[in-house]
Amino acid sequence: MLEDSPGMPLPLLVVGTGIWLVLVWILLPRLRGPAALLFMVLSARYLVTFYHDYTTRPLFGGQSLNSFITLGITAACLFYSRRDLIRYRAILPVYAMIAALLVSGLLNMEATGTINALIRQGLFLGLMILVATAI
Repeated sequence: MLEDSPGMPLPLLVVGTGIWLVLVWILLPRLRGPAALLFMVLSARYLVTFYHDYTTRPLFGGQSLNSFITLGITAACLFYSRRDLIRYRAILPVYAMIAALLVSGLLNMEATGTINALIRQGLFLGLMILVATAI
């Protein structure tokens, strides 16, 4: 938890989560297939970010609950997406960025920062492919 960025009080977060659950209950039955998953993973990611005072503390290996949930979201996006889109030529710059991050992290011997950057790039890749699947 950062001293200069205090979170909202817990009662307000609980009220906001309740409002979010009502919106999910209303909107989710109208969405089908990849669009429903996209709505859920983006909502879950924002919800975890709302509770940043609790979800950004290191748990295991220097990674936070936020990182582990992001990994789960990335895995769900890639699992549910069309397989041919993973090999799509337009995604090559993202793969090049991931390779550059990996090489840089290995050369600098910085494990935690490299893992955090790779998790963010994986989330971007998973969401990008899921959006293409939903279209």
